[in-house]
Amino acid sequence: MHLVLICDTFLPKQNSGAIQLNDLANSIVSLNNSLTVFTIGEQDKIEKFNEFDIVYIKPFFHNSKNYYLRFISEISYSFYFKNAILNYIKKDKRKVEGLIFYSPSIFFGHLIGALKKNLRVKSFLILRDIFPEWAVDLGIIKNSISIYIFKYFSSYQYRQADFIGVQAQSNIKNAESWIDDQQREKLVTLYNWLSPQKKTNPSFMYLEDLKVNYKNKKIFIYAGNVGDAQDLNLFLDVAVKLLYKKDILFIIIGRGKNFKPISNRVECDTINNVIMLDEIDNDKLFEFLPLCYAGIISLNKNHKLDNIPGKLLSYLSAGIPILGAVNYNNELVDLNKEFKYGLIYDSGKVDDIVKGVIKLTDDRKFYLNTKKNSFKFFNTFFTTKKAASKILGFFN
Repeated sequence: MHLVLICDTFLPKQNSGAIQLNDLANSIVSLNNSLTVFTIGEQDKIEKFNEFDIVYIKPFFHNSKNYYLRFISEISYSFYFKNAILNYIKKDKRKVEGLIFYSPSIFFGHLIGALKKNLRVKSFLILRDIFPEWAVDLGIIKNSISIYIFKYFSSYQYRQADFIGVQAQSNIKNAESWIDDQQREKLVTLYNWLSPQKKTNPSFMYLEDLKVNYKNKKIFIYAGNVGDAQDLNLFLDVAVKLLYKKDILFIIIGRGKNFKPISNRVECDTINNVIMLDEIDNDKLFEFLPLCYAGIISLNKNHKLDNIPGKLLSYLSAGIPILGAVNYNNELVDLNKEFKYGLIYDSGKVDDIVKGVIKLTDDRKFYLNTKKNSFKFFNTFFTTKKAASKILGFFN
């Protein structure tokens, strides 16, 4: 079966979406299928990558810091992609038997509609961010006209999909709050996924090169985006209350809108049990991730729809327990009650998380049990093969 994957991020980018989609592409090919990836690039080009082709397409104003120019660029995705895809397919001559597209972005709907009409195939939408709902919940988008425009594009995209894979069962239970009645029957649960790194001898060499004083410390690591959706100030409040515990170190590795303000607060308030590091390649992260004590996930308490962060999977696949602060009644709370892979709090209270850190560091038996359970939890839900097989099943 020959499939097309359409997305706005892919390697060589190092964000979680790009890494996830590369893992998915490799897994689809490994299951005796062929694949072509169409994605955004710095220039128009075609590359052979492992066993599949990547067609990079450069739109106008890509990565512009001007929000209006970026908006114009993104709504033009359908135009740029349509010509590139149809020209490629015409030359390639393989019969396309299915379309997979990834959101974010929310601007592929018109493209998918045109391709389905032309190719007469079904489409599967991998929906990771339910936008603009989450941005409205957090107060990031307030203008009613902007909300209307974004909802138009997201709703149109849903209508073009034959199947919509959401990343939590609770997204389906709460579907009335974000998707039209007619589209709900398309919803299926598609958990996030990750292919574990090939095992090497773990090493703190990267931290040593940066002269990070990690020795005799239990490292609680956060690796990922630092923005409004994460609210890492909560964990800085936790770190302040734990300054007296000299064996605990928090390391935040990432990028994003709030990375600099968080770094400034660490420096100005002399929170010397927190180290801020710039985003690094996944390969470097996995060199020392298994040696860390626990992995941190942080979701803004104002989220009303659940998501399962990609960083959670990185921690679980490395076999380390999870310390999490999530929105109220998040699905991860119930999953933790069943699988006991760490400590997950939905109260939004600093003192609860402080108690969790102390529980993990001081109760050795409890810690070892959560460490053992974390990898089991990963294998139960989050392997790439499970995700790829589920998607492929809808095209067979």
